Amino acid sequence: MLLTLIGDLATLAETVVLLLLFVFLSANVSVLVLRRDAVEHAHFRVWTFVPVLGIGSCVLLLTQQRPLVWALGGIMLAVGAILFLAARWGAARRPSTAR
Repeated sequence: MLLTLIGDLATLAETVVLLLLFVFLSANVSVLVLRRDAVEHAHFRVWTFVPVLGIGSCVLLLTQQRPLVWALGGIMLAVGAILFLAARWGAARRPSTAR
């Protein structure tokens, strides 16, 4: 709900699009990385040019974003990283309940 206070709805939508492009970019990169792993069972495979085209289209769309949107996306990623580190720190301080 706090994200709605950043300005108009268009800026919020553009920021969400920027963050989703990073998700799609990482998914396409992971497809290329996972192709190198050997597995014993049958699984779905895709031609190499498909994730490469996905990466290219994500990079092209990322270049179309305004600097304000990049700043807001960077702030959101930084806040997320801080919350992640705080959660890990809290979990490490908690006593183990393993039996």
